[in-house]
Amino acid sequence: MFGYTLFLLAIGDRIRQISRDKLVAQMQLLTAQATMTQELERQVRERTQSLHQAKEAAERARQAMSHFLINVVHDIRAPLNAVFGLAQALWLESEKINLPERYCGFLDQVRAGGKALSHMLANLFDLSQIELGKPLVRKDSFTVNEWLEELQPLIGLVAEDKGVHVQWQVTDGFQLLFADRIRCSQILMNLAHNAIKFTPTGGRIRIGLETRAEHFILTVDDEGPGIPEERRTALWDRDSQLGAERQGEGLGLGLFIVKTNAELLGGTVSAGASPGGGARFVFRLPLAANVSKQNFSS
Repeated sequence: MFGYTLFLLAIGDRIRQISRDKLVAQMQLLTAQATMTQELERQVRERTQSLHQAKEAAERARQAMSHFLINVVHDIRAPLNAVFGLAQALWLESEKINLPERYCGFLDQVRAGGKALSHMLANLFDLSQIELGKPLVRKDSFTVNEWLEELQPLIGLVAEDKGVHVQWQVTDGFQLLFADRIRCSQILMNLAHNAIKFTPTGGRIRIGLETRAEHFILTVDDEGPGIPEERRTALWDRDSQLGAERQGEGLGLGLFIVKTNAELLGGTVSAGASPGGGARFVFRLPLAANVSKQNFSS
């Protein structure tokens, strides 16, 4: 009987020892987990702080680059406009002074190159304003005919240099618009440039302007390879390789500028397939909003 009692006491001691060991192990595990948690939290804080500092540094660098681009564009524009203006004046007088055909060809190249460079500078300037968060929207009233009067010759010059015909379809040239004229021009010029680049020599692009369902609608069709449906959404991203590919030569910013300007004007822009093959771009600008803002301005 005494031996059985000792056995039970030994068993009890062993159970208590096991419980104590288990409790110690649990405490050690909790301590290790707490230490690991604290270390992870410290690493997360340090990583978050590093990312925040890197983000701030990147933002400062981007703003510095934007300011730099604005200054560069401003400094280049004046001499570029002088060169282009003199070339344009000489080209207009070429027949009167019997300028040899060879030199007329040189002037055409200067004019085309000047307009292409001016177009890229305009996109750079606009992108810099967007990056700085200071895109300016200045609205005024103008008719479609007044707007096209200055743009048709410029687009025609680019198309002529590529050997592409431009077909204009204007249903209501007297339609009054109240919008930012410069941003509307950038939308049309970028879409027209894009269409001309992807249309083969000898082909044509179609530019349609109409009023339908309280919207002013600009449609640009080309005869290029078109855009696969699954890739049309990414087309407008600034860093999209597809956008750069679609732009062909140049900076690859045109379609990003088009979408940004469309949104700033309260409109939309979309890409699709042209009925005759190729790509179709459509810019829609609500007219009801324009009328109400025009009345308020008046």
